[in-house]
Amino acid sequence: MDVQETQLQSVLAGVKQYRVPLYQRTYSWSSKQLSRLWGDIVALADEQREHSRATHFTGSLVLSTLGG
Repeated sequence: MDVQETQLQSVLAGVKQYRVPLYQRTYSWSSKQLSRLWGDIVALADEQREHSRATHFTGSLVLSTLGG
C-alpha cells in the first residue's frame, strides 16, 4: 500500500476517471450533510481570500487501480 498526502485538486484534475463500487452506491447524503459540506467549502474559500495558505482536512480517500 502506498500512502501519501496530496491535494484533492490534484486527484480530481486531469483525465482519470473514478468508479464508485457497487457496495458504496446505495449511500446517499441528506440535505443536512450537503449543507454542512457546502458551508465548509464557502468558509474555506473565504479564509483563502484572506490567508492564501489556508487548508481543510477532508479525511482519507482510498483509491485503487482497475483490476487492483
